[in-house]
Parts: sequence; structure tokens; C-alpha cells
Amino acid sequence: MRVMSLSDAAILQNPDLRSVADERPVFFMHIAKTAGSYLNALFQTALGPDSVATHIESKIGGTEALTRALARGKRVFSGHVMYGLWQDIAGPMETDFTKITVIRDPIDHLASHLLWLDHYNLNAMRREYRALDETHQRIVDRIGALDLGDVGQLDAYLTHLTATEVRLFDNCQSRYFLSSGRRTLDTMSPLSLADARRLKRAMDEFDLIVR
Repeated sequence: MRVMSLSDAAILQNPDLRSVADERPVFFMHIAKTAGSYLNALFQTALGPDSVATHIESKIGGTEALTRALARGKRVFSGHVMYGLWQDIAGPMETDFTKITVIRDPIDHLASHLLWLDHYNLNAMRREYRALDETHQRIVDRIGALDLGDVGQLDAYLTHLTATEVRLFDNCQSRYFLSSGRRTLDTMSPLSLADARRLKRAMDEFDLIVR
């Protein structure tokens, strides 16, 4: 596993990435709120937009769809896809993928995730709010009722999370490495230091992790 900072990610614009993608297609596990869209743009600049499939969580749900996309010339597969689900999709194939992701300081990540959901409370975002499913609308409502600058209110919220909120806010980045993405009891249960060894094993399977 190689680790580099996002400020070094300009390396992805050089011809080396093109040669890497020629040798092995790339799976980019786009963890929500980690500047993954910026990395998607670098991939598209380096390889051309037709070679990059983004938001595959809504387009590639199984091995057959992934196989067809490879046949169409896609070389980078990027999406909010948890690693366990990716293994289910790509595991039956003989193709070996270069695996890349971006991780962020946990506190910064949590703050960004909360503020992103809170922005659906803006008047200008009401149409987008109505497009959310009811579960996520209720989460947005709860966040909108908070003063996020009040440590007491924030603490009370984060220590009384629903199952879906646990999945979103309790070690969300770790869940991408550990979970299938399906809404099972396992994916919605709190994580602890007891999960650290399993997390380390999953991270070691990635070729590049950008900070």
C-alpha cells in the first residue's frame, strides 16, 4: 500500500497513470466528502472522460455490467461503493484492478458530512431535499434543528444516532473498507477499536491511499 497527500495528487496527471491504467483498470473507492470529485477530474484529464466511469453506484450493480463497461473501454471505475460490495462485483472476474481511495482527517470529514446534509435545509435546495428518501429527509430535519456551533447540542445529537445516522457519521470512512454497503445490522452497528485489525487488513489490499 502506498500513501500520498492530496497535494501530491498532481502526479496522476502525468503519463505514468496512463500506463498504469493500460496495464490494469482502476477502482477508485470514492468515500463521501473526501474531495473525490477532484480526483475524478484528475483521472478524466489524464485519461480522457470517455475512459472514466463515475458514480458507478448507480450504474454498475453486478459483474456483467462491469464486464460490459470494460469492453466499452472504461479504465477507471469510481463511485460511492463500499469495498465489500466491490469485491462481490469484481471478485468473480479474472481482471485485476488497481485499487485507490482518498481518506480525510476524521473530525474534518465528520464536519463536512454534517454541513453537506445541512445544506439541504437552504431554501434554494428544497427541490433537492424533496428528492431525498424519507429516512434522509428526517436526518436533514434533525440536523437543521441543531445549532452546529453549540458543542452541547452537537454532542447530544452524535450520542443519540439512529441506525442510518450511525452508518453515516460513526467512522464512515472505516465503514467503506469494512462493509458491503447493504443496510444490514452489521453495517449499522457502532465500530470500535476491536475493528482496527480488520480495517488494517482491508486497507492493505489497496494500492494507493491518498490523504
